[in-house]
Amino acid sequence: MNSYQSIVEWAANDLPEWEADLIRRLLAKGSLEPDDVLQVSRNAICSFNINNASETKELHPPILNFESITNATSTSPIKLCSIDEVRNINAIHETAKLPFSHNGLTLVYGDNGSGKSGYSRILKGACFAKHIEPTVLGNIYKPTSTAQSAKITFLKNGAREEWQWSPGKTLSDLTAINVFDTDCGKALLDKNNQVTYKPRGAEIFDKISPLMDSIKTSIESRKKDATPPSIPGLEDDPELNNWFKSITEKSKVEILQKNMTWVEDDQKNLNILSKNISDYENGATVKAIVKIQSIVGTRLPNAITKLSKCIEILSTTKPAEIKLLQDALDNAQKTYETSLVAFDIQEPLSGVHSDPWINLLKAAQEYSEQHAYIGKVFPYTGDEALCVLCMQPLHEHAEQRLSRFESYIKDKSKTSLETAKQKINDAKKLIADLLVPEPEIYEPLSLDLIDLLQNDGGLAEAFKVIKFRKEFFTQTDQTEKQYDDTIIFPTSILDNLSVKLNEKLTELQANISPEKHLKDKESFAKQKLRKELSIAAPSILSYHQSLILNKKITSALSSIKQTKTRFSNKAKSIIADLVTPDFIECFKDELSRLGVNLVIDITPLVRDSDTSHSFSIGSQKPGRVLSEGEQKVISLAAYLAEMRTFGNVSPLVLDDPVSSLDHVYREKIALRLTQEALSRQLIIFTHDLSLIMEIEGKCIELVLSQGSRPALSSFTVRRNGKDSGFCLSEAPWRGMNTAQRAHHLDTNLNSFKQLFETNTAQYNEKAALLYCLLREAWESLIEQDLFFDIVSRGRNSIHTTRIGQITIEPDDANKVTSHMTTASTWMYGHDKSKAITENRPAPKQIAADIEELRVFAKAIGTRRKPAKSAFEDQFDSPVCEIG
Repeated sequence: MNSYQSIVEWAANDLPEWEADLIRRLLAKGSLEPDDVLQVSRNAICSFNINNASETKELHPPILNFESITNATSTSPIKLCSIDEVRNINAIHETAKLPFSHNGLTLVYGDNGSGKSGYSRILKGACFAKHIEPTVLGNIYKPTSTAQSAKITFLKNGAREEWQWSPGKTLSDLTAINVFDTDCGKALLDKNNQVTYKPRGAEIFDKISPLMDSIKTSIESRKKDATPPSIPGLEDDPELNNWFKSITEKSKVEILQKNMTWVEDDQKNLNILSKNISDYENGATVKAIVKIQSIVGTRLPNAITKLSKCIEILSTTKPAEIKLLQDALDNAQKTYETSLVAFDIQEPLSGVHSDPWINLLKAAQEYSEQHAYIGKVFPYTGDEALCVLCMQPLHEHAEQRLSRFESYIKDKSKTSLETAKQKINDAKKLIADLLVPEPEIYEPLSLDLIDLLQNDGGLAEAFKVIKFRKEFFTQTDQTEKQYDDTIIFPTSILDNLSVKLNEKLTELQANISPEKHLKDKESFAKQKLRKELSIAAPSILSYHQSLILNKKITSALSSIKQTKTRFSNKAKSIIADLVTPDFIECFKDELSRLGVNLVIDITPLVRDSDTSHSFSIGSQKPGRVLSEGEQKVISLAAYLAEMRTFGNVSPLVLDDPVSSLDHVYREKIALRLTQEALSRQLIIFTHDLSLIMEIEGKCIELVLSQGSRPALSSFTVRRNGKDSGFCLSEAPWRGMNTAQRAHHLDTNLNSFKQLFETNTAQYNEKAALLYCLLREAWESLIEQDLFFDIVSRGRNSIHTTRIGQITIEPDDANKVTSHMTTASTWMYGHDKSKAITENRPAPKQIAADIEELRVFAKAIGTRRKPAKSAFEDQFDSPVCEIG
């Protein structure tokens, strides 16, 4: 398991969610942007439950997201074949294709901006690298929303397979291929002058300490002021004061709320205490006692007596009683009217049987029986009898009339009718004569009762009911209102009020004692303090929440400290696993092979989550011993040593492995990489032409020394306007021999010679650039052919054995000078060059000038053969006679 995989599995399986997400972000991006740092802090804050409602987590665990084309494992090393169909990666054109040699060395040369680094970034993302680009930029000249991708072709078990890569995707088959560049294996001189080499993934531990400090600051900023609120008078109540001081983050909210609850009954009790105290101090209590005694003695009994009399007359059944009387009257009237039929004889005068007539008849009866005919029953009709009204003798008709009158008087229906009338009249008169007290009569008593007892026992309401009942009988139409039949018990009102008044009297009599007054004042103070607590409840609960939050923050800060320790321990574990004796021996061997002649000790080093292999050099600080180039060589040595410890021959990809190095290290690295290419596919991206020439030379040396050499393929990546990544299956221009350059110039000429007839201006520009290359080709001819490559600008060695094979003729200088003068005349940018507006030679002439270069080079090679033969003959032994 490599270091990266170890970190991922550790984070996914052993760490809290927010820490695992932090690992994921660091592994994906290397360093975090401010927005990432803010979200990581927010994740931690949410995990510690100290977040606001608006703050949410964004957590994703790190995963090894490897795709797989087939389930079959590879029995032989994977081999890269090509990269093509590149879309929206740097400026690489989608039609460009970069091939790789299946074995040995593939050299990919490219000038700055040619697309070389773009191909390298694709391989870093698709294969295994200790440093992953956080983002791969698209083509800035072609803003588009096109997704980024590239097709990678490779050999697996000898079969060709294709995979569509995009940023963030990883194919399990390609993870065995290791990519190295400056970022992957940096040799850094830190502030303590220690050179460090970091395996992949371990660099994230360097970022942990400042990130934890940032999170710690963010958490600390959330601390709340935990000063308890000030409550006046609290110190005067030891019990409540001790309770208040005992509030901690562990206190239960429901208990706090219960102790600070203030309900309506509490306010009533407080009001009663306040009134008792006030009444005692202003004499109101004594006055209230006198008032109660007056109410109990006379005022209340008188009111109840009056109420009872009213209820007696206006009872709840009074409407029914009146109705019964009315019904009796109606029935008597009907009976009477029926009996009148028997007396229905036409009398001389009208009005017989009317009330005045009846009254007259009654008066006549009274006069007859009490004055005229004492002892005689009226009507007296004896012989001597006279009419008591007219004083005349009674004739037959008069006697008959008086007899009829007597029968009428004695008729029972008439008597019943009169009785019914009398009863209903008496009942109505009793109601009409009843004097119901007006409010001003009973309200003072009612108000006094309310003042003393908070209610009057229903006394005022009872009088209102009586008044309403009387109004019911006095109204014209009794159907307009309904009779109020509320049951009223005057004696119950009296009894209830008497009990309460006597209780109040007892209470007031007790209140006039100094001891009771003092106790009331103490109770009032305590109750008032409880009310103050209820008013301060929001502040107290806020204070309690602050205590809870601050406790969580303290725990969170402790957890952050443990996080730093946990990460530091893991860093030590990773380094301890990687710095094995096998690695150390391989590393020292690589240093020796690369020419680093220093005694270097290697130890794991972890400082505050800063993880590295620490290299110490004797007693001197490395910063005083190692140059920047030596530091880079150390990182390359560590990388190669790590590859050896993997025990496989999977491909290696190196991007500019010798940048910033001098010729000594370049030569040694070229040899080392050439040797490595004997056993594995090795791809080198470079813009250093000298490295290419050194590698070509080392391939020859390996043949001479070992009898074998790696296959060598060279490609040139070039730019075309704003597009890049176009690959030529040839060595770079500066690495070509004269014949290759002549061929390249012919190809170049053929690509634009048609412009001679159609676009003279463009033709002149391209022809001028071609003559630039032609002049360079004549300069190179002098070095490679005329002087037989004894001294090369891109090589450190000098081939002294070739000196004897140089054949320079007197006319050579004239030919070279003449052709270089021609090139200088028509090229672009030389001080002797013609203006670009002046027409360049025709294509046929340019082709002839290129052919002169080719012919002259061949001529030099032809005439060098005798010199080579003569040079080799001098080593033959002389022939002499024997014996």
